[in-house]
Formats: sequence, C-alpha cells, structure tokens
Amino acid sequence: CSNRAVDCELSAWTSWDECDKTCGMGQTRRDRQISRFPEHGGKLCPDVLLETKGCNLGPCQVMDCVVSGWALWSSCSTSCGTGMQSRHRDVIRQRGEGGVGCFWELGETRQCEDQLDCGIKDCKLSDWGEWGQCSVSCSGGFRRRLREIEQLPELGGRTCAAEVFEAVEPCGLEDCHKPCYDGHFGTWSTWAPCSVSCEGGSTFRTRRIAKMANECGLEPQGLDREEKFCNEEVPCEEPRDCLFEEWTSWSVCSTSCNGVKRRSRSAQYGRGSGTFCMGPVRQTFPCNPSEGEAAPEECQSAPDVDCILSEWEGWSSCSSSCGGGEHVRSRSIVQHPLSNGRVCGGALSEIRECARNSCGGPAAVDCAYGEWQDWQECTRCDGEHKRVREITAYAANGGRACRNFDSEQVEKCPRECGEPTYCGWSSWVAWSECSTQCGTGGKRHRRRTLEISSGPPSDTEGQGLQMMTDVSALGDTMRRYEVLYKETKDLEGTHLREIAAAFCTGCLSLFAGMVVLRGMHVGSRASSRPLSGMASARTQAMMVPGDPGDVVDAQE
Repeated sequence: CSNRAVDCELSAWTSWDECDKTCGMGQTRRDRQISRFPEHGGKLCPDVLLETKGCNLGPCQVMDCVVSGWALWSSCSTSCGTGMQSRHRDVIRQRGEGGVGCFWELGETRQCEDQLDCGIKDCKLSDWGEWGQCSVSCSGGFRRRLREIEQLPELGGRTCAAEVFEAVEPCGLEDCHKPCYDGHFGTWSTWAPCSVSCEGGSTFRTRRIAKMANECGLEPQGLDREEKFCNEEVPCEEPRDCLFEEWTSWSVCSTSCNGVKRRSRSAQYGRGSGTFCMGPVRQTFPCNPSEGEAAPEECQSAPDVDCILSEWEGWSSCSSSCGGGEHVRSRSIVQHPLSNGRVCGGALSEIRECARNSCGGPAAVDCAYGEWQDWQECTRCDGEHKRVREITAYAANGGRACRNFDSEQVEKCPRECGEPTYCGWSSWVAWSECSTQCGTGGKRHRRRTLEISSGPPSDTEGQGLQMMTDVSALGDTMRRYEVLYKETKDLEGTHLREIAAAFCTGCLSLFAGMVVLRGMHVGSRASSRPLSGMASARTQAMMVPGDPGDVVDAQE
C-alpha cells in the first residue's frame, strides 16, 4: 500500500436556494459536499459546508403615520355667554421606513350653541408658546408648539374664530453623519470719513462674510455694519453771539393829542454756535399824554378812540444768501388813539437771523458711488447675500451727503440647501460710453459676473465656455488634482536622485579610466629607454640647415 498523503476534496457550491420570505428580511442558503476525506496526513476539510445570507430585505408594508378618529366634543368651557368646545385626536402610529409623517391637525375648537348671556367679553387667544424639543436630533423629525384661549367670549362678545391651537413642523433635517460648519465674518474695514467736517456727522465701517455656513451650521453672528457719531465737538467757525446796538433817542410825538413816539436799534449778527438775534428793532410809545400823565387840553373835547394796530405781515425773504442776514416782519398803526382811548404799545417791527453759513470757499462736492461689486458669500445656503459699491467721493463743502444703505443691496441667496449648485457666467451688461467723443484710441467696456445657480447655465451669446461646473464635481476634480500633483512631485524627486547617481557613476568611471591610461603610459616609457640613442641620431639626421627653429619633416 502507498502511504502518500491525500488532501480533502470538496464539491462545488450549489446554487443559492429560493428566499424563504418574499419581504421583511428573509434568508437563503447554499452548501457543498465532501467528495473525498483526507488520508495519511493530507489537508483537512474546511469547517464551512453551509452558507446563508439575507434576501428580500425591504419591508413588507410601508407604514405611514396614522392618527385616531376624533374624540367627542368636550363640554362647553362656560355655563353662560359665549363658550368653546374642543376635541382632539392622537397619533396612534408613527411613520415607518419610507412612510409619510404626521402633518395633520390634532385639535379643533368650535363655539358652543344655545348658551345663556352672562356678560360681554370678546374671545382672546394667547400667543404661541415656544417650539418644543425636536423628536430626533438629525435625519428628520418634528416638533410642536401650542396656544390657548385666554378669554372666552361672554354676553354676546366676539366669538373665537376657527383657529389652530397646536402646530407641528419638521426639524432635525440635517444628515446625522454630515459635519456642520458655522459661518463667520472677516475683519472690519477702516472707518469711513466723517459725513461732515464740523458740528457733528456720522461715519461707518463694514465687514464681509469670510465663510458661509452650510445647511446645518449657524449663520455669522453679529452686525456687518457699524455706525457712530463724529466731529461733534468741532465748530465750523468761531462762535459769536448776536449783539444789539443801543436804542436811538425817542422821536418827536406824532400829534399834539394822543400821539406816538418811536425809536430803533441795529444788530450785529451771531456766528457759529453763538446766540441768534431775536427781539424788536423798532419800538413805539404813547405821548401827549404819556403813560400816567394827564391829557392835554386838545384832547378834552375829542371822543375816546383806542389805538388799533394791524396784523403782523409775513416774514420777508432773507436779506443775504450767506454770511448772515435777516428776516423782517412789521405791522402799522391803523388808528391812532384819541382823547382817553387806549394808547399804542408794542413793537412795530421784528427781525430774525438767517443765512449764517459762510460765503466763498471751494465748490460743493456731492456724494458719488462706484460700480456695484460682485455678490458676497451667502450667510448660509438658504439665507441672504449682499453686494456693495464703494463711495468714490464723500460730500464736502455743503454738498449732498451719502444716504445710509444706498451703497448696499440685499437679496435671497440663489440656492437651496441640499441641492446641487452650478457656477456660471451672468449675462453681459450693456456697453459703457466711449472714453472719447472723437478721434482714435477710445475705449468702452462691459462686464459680467460669476453667479451660483440651481441649474446649469447656458452660453446664450456664444461668449466662451461658462464654467458649468457642479460644486461637488469641482471638489472631486480638485482632489484628483492634488493626488496627481503629489505623484508629480514624487517623480521629480526620483528623477533628481537618478541624475545624481548617474553623475557619480560617470565620475567614478572617468577616474578609473584615467588610472588605467596612466598605468599604460608608464609601461610604454619603460620599454622605450634602450632605443633612446638611436632615436637621438635619427632626430639629428632629420634636421637640415635653415632658419633657427625651423623643423622639416623627413622620412627615411
């Protein structure tokens, strides 16, 4: 008998059996048989002769959210007046895998019928409460909020309209395995020049979004624009108060009976933050008789007539457009007093200061803006983004000031969270005016910007490829580029090492060759020394008379 080792031999695997279930996670199996057992120490048979695996893993039935039927209406909330009844229903089954979630109203209210009157009060609802905690932290859930009836209507008061008292909304929609990135702002710009050079203005500074938040991250926190007052304590000119001159002397009485006398004064107008001129510049006073005097004889036989003053006229136009002027208004005496009538009193003219601004100086400069810049980063994928334009000239010398927020525009971000986004060119804007009106060398320009959209843009004007690049595909391309770049660097390093090795090998080969040649040269010199005398005579025989230093080739 032969004692040669015989290994275990197995049959081929059978085909997989039919799944034992048509749905709901069944199993199938296959097996193999031992065709020959090992002998004389041959290779043993494996342990696994039967294999199973899962099949038909899908659910047998998609389970949607199910709510119960409506309960009976509750008793009325009041015994008289307007009352309310409510009813509710419950969620008896949450949605299963692939099912539809719960989005139905779970409560209803209605006004009670046939109630007695007991006092007039209108229905009043409470504010919505805070949203409750989400049912899950990620991959989709819902949360609730409630409100109540604070005051039921009474005695025929306004009834409660059919309102929703419990609301649900989806929450926790972000992927459980996706990292969240919060947005943040960049650094603040420098403060802009003050809007005015004196007596108080305003300045501002801005900052841009440096990084956009993804769909589960937080938007950048804080303001992107700050304002403050400036040049509040800087006077535009040296302050000077208004100064009235002394009154002139009273004039002669206008009549011998119940007349008036007048006096006037002038004013030096104020400047800067000094006090304005306010007050009369002309005055009248009764005379013949004066206040407290007895009436003269001319007034004894006359009837008593009171003084009558006209109404004030409107203020006149300013007497100057700059450097200080005045508005003037006046009134006149319509009826002079007679006999013992009431005398005239009070001012007949008043002034008011105007046009205090300085005359002369440079021309006024209005605020001017540059062109709109490209849209900035969004606060997040479903948030807002902004674009700005620079202020190229600030108001000066009394020019029109820059208005707040005229340099900014805000709109909704043109993408939704979770949707693929594309980068493409916008349409061309109109051509600008030519830089010259005649001759050669004029230029005009137009521009377009890169925009993010939810669909691939089209190159409608044939103005070149418009970078219709899916953002995710662009990321894959960049990763492949990084791998290729690393491989290129590795190849460059290997190439340099190969060059260095070849150079060293060449140097060693050259050195070895020189050593061999030197050895051969030394050997040849040693073998030629006995023939040196014969070589000398032969050399002399080759010399012929001629000019010194001439050598003539000869041949024996």
